[in-house]
Amino acid sequence: MRYINRCEVWVPHLLTETGLMNRVSTCDLLLQRHERDPFLKRLVTGDETWILYQNVHRKRTWSKDNRPSTVAKPRLHPRKILLSIWWDWKGVV
Repeated sequence: MRYINRCEVWVPHLLTETGLMNRVSTCDLLLQRHERDPFLKRLVTGDETWILYQNVHRKRTWSKDNRPSTVAKPRLHPRKILLSIWWDWKGVV
């Protein structure tokens, strides 16, 4: 079949002549559509990522001179928050 497995998706090794012509004609149609009605300026896209944070609250400790004070271990499961951002052709929405 001449297919290879990449990231659990089957991808052909070579693009056939008909596939190449389909891509060229589709791109040409999209460019013609954009000249009639600029739809690319109406597109909004976004991205998201998880940000890990940890609020460390230290307690006052007493230690003798020339000895470092002990610090508790951080939590095993750090806290996280989802950061999302959306933008269009002008900038951040």
